[in-house]
Amino acid sequence: MFQQLTGINLIIFYSSKLFSNGNRSPAIPNMIFSLLNMIFSFISGTIVDKLGRKILYLIGSGLMAIFLIITGIFFKDGDLSNSNYMLIVILI
Repeated sequence: MFQQLTGINLIIFYSSKLFSNGNRSPAIPNMIFSLLNMIFSFISGTIVDKLGRKILYLIGSGLMAIFLIITGIFFKDGDLSNSNYMLIVILI
């Protein structure tokens, strides 16, 4: 339920529209996002036994909330210059 309520699924679903600002192609950010999602899924799967689920949940939830708020601020301002565009890709 928490994953659904945070909004990351919305960003994943609409990532092509979000990243196709102006004449930019959404293919590269989508590939980066998908690759990092896969890599960090394997990483979290390996360290969950060492640290436990609760600590990973708390750290991950906190960071995800911070990054999604910053991403929302950039999209609200509508300023998607090249530096902000790459920052949004990194934050997501």
